[in-house]
Amino acid sequence: MKPIAPLAIPHKACKDTSLMGKKVDKGTKVMVNIHALHHTDKVWKEPYKFMPERFLGKQDKAMEQSLLPFSAGMRICAGMELGKLQFSLSLANLVNAFQWSCVSDGVFPDMSDLLGFVLFMKTPLEARIVPRA
Repeated sequence: MKPIAPLAIPHKACKDTSLMGKKVDKGTKVMVNIHALHHTDKVWKEPYKFMPERFLGKQDKAMEQSLLPFSAGMRICAGMELGKLQFSLSLANLVNAFQWSCVSDGVFPDMSDLLGFVLFMKTPLEARIVPRA
């Protein structure tokens, strides 16, 4: 839902190219706005709404190019596969061991951001976590 930082590590164009119709000369520093990429309404239906079901089923090319949780290209995270595996195992253990619910029943959390060098939620996320019997 949210990248840790809104901007990716700066990249440098390795050859003359174009990006969205704009000329980019070799050696130009390129900053990728991951936050904007993850929240564009051209790709995502209701981008600011928490909808995990959007990732179920077939994923199209536009979605594949618009979700960069581990960056892309030569600077892609070296531990991506291990991270995905570890995350799913950790999440499965937490879901199995605890019952999760919102602190205020029936009210979804406010997912709006405080934009800065690092992203923070305007309203901190609170959850009620009870061990399963």
